[in-house]
Amino acid sequence: PALLVLLMARPPEANDSRSGRLARAVAWALPAALLYAVLPLRAMTDPLINYGDPRTLGRLWDLVSAQAFQSSVTESSSPISENIVVAIEMLHDAIGAPILLLALVGAYLLSIRSPVLETACAVALVGNLASKVSMVIDPSNPDAYGYFQMSLALIAALAGVALVWTLEHSSSVVRLTGVSLMGFAALWAGTASLLSFQQIDHSTETTPMMTDMALLRDTPPNALWLTSNTFLHFNRLAHQAVDGYRPDVLAVHQGLERNVENGAPLREILLARDPGLAPLLQAASEGAQFPRSGALELAQTRPIMVEPSVSQPFDVADLSYAGGYMRVVSGDGPISERSEAQALDEARIRVAASDAFNRRREARTVHAILWLQLTVLRLQRGEAASARSALDHVLAIAPTSSRYIDRLRPFVEDLEANGASRALGEERVRRADFTRLFE
Repeated sequence: PALLVLLMARPPEANDSRSGRLARAVAWALPAALLYAVLPLRAMTDPLINYGDPRTLGRLWDLVSAQAFQSSVTESSSPISENIVVAIEMLHDAIGAPILLLALVGAYLLSIRSPVLETACAVALVGNLASKVSMVIDPSNPDAYGYFQMSLALIAALAGVALVWTLEHSSSVVRLTGVSLMGFAALWAGTASLLSFQQIDHSTETTPMMTDMALLRDTPPNALWLTSNTFLHFNRLAHQAVDGYRPDVLAVHQGLERNVENGAPLREILLARDPGLAPLLQAASEGAQFPRSGALELAQTRPIMVEPSVSQPFDVADLSYAGGYMRVVSGDGPISERSEAQALDEARIRVAASDAFNRRREARTVHAILWLQLTVLRLQRGEAASARSALDHVLAIAPTSSRYIDRLRPFVEDLEANGASRALGEERVRRADFTRLFE
């Protein structure tokens, strides 16, 4: 839209017909549109991440128009007014207050000199900011800054307009002020970058790999790994693709990408990649729910590991602890609690990732969420010792999770009681709605 403003506002020339202008507009747009050609071309190579499988025009359009994510623009999103404040704070953190103020001056100067160019910049800024302000913004997620790259570039250019105006001014006082402003803006932005360097430099980060290794330690070869937490899911894919660790383990998200054609693209990809998944995928195509029956059938011939999520797709009697995840079993006989194995896994994780837990909020959060959900599953199975061990682990790595621990501790204490009190505790666990735990 911003380029359209520039193209259509250009003064007409001799023999400049509407069809000629349209042809030039298409010629200008084609190179940018061709960037999207990488999506179907890459999809044809069976990449590890192939969201929406955009090998057809219909799926390509769904992907580039973000059909799967448009549900994020809902009434449940944060109020737009609050998001605007958050966006401004993020721009301030990324580029600094002096440059933001200079950009306002530059926008005013540009509106006097070239109203059309100013309008184009305004359209681009508003459009770019609206693409994220209309959704949920999480400033702690580095991806969120990626949405604002166009805005950051335009703000820097507008600030440059203001600085050029001062440097070309006839007054030596104004020129000196411009030089001072340049130095101040550079010092501000540089200092902010240095102060935040530890946050933005992940070149030596090993927590995702250590997490993946810890969770896969007890995973048998040729296992199907059903993830739930997106951090853990992408950690697994990255560790496999970049480092070549455990390529024999196939990771599939429990959601089965049903927000894209009810999961049909993913089912086609997985079936072509691994025909042995046919029982699971066939069951998935026959309904909108997780294909539990197909997974149980597949588990008789292939190891299936499932993340202990609160919205567990399996009965707790069908699961056995295996390194932080649970293995799907037949449920024909009694299943060992394996509390000693869990305690050993927790100790190993605390030792291996202690530095990351101290420095990285994301590392603490991912582990805390996983182990809090493991606590819930242990409670549902009536395993008090393992539930207590999981809570102690969360408290050790993420003391700020105490409010969640306080909600779960009474359930653990009830299960640890004897006689009638324990019976009441078991009944309380059965009646509890753990899906509301993290609200």
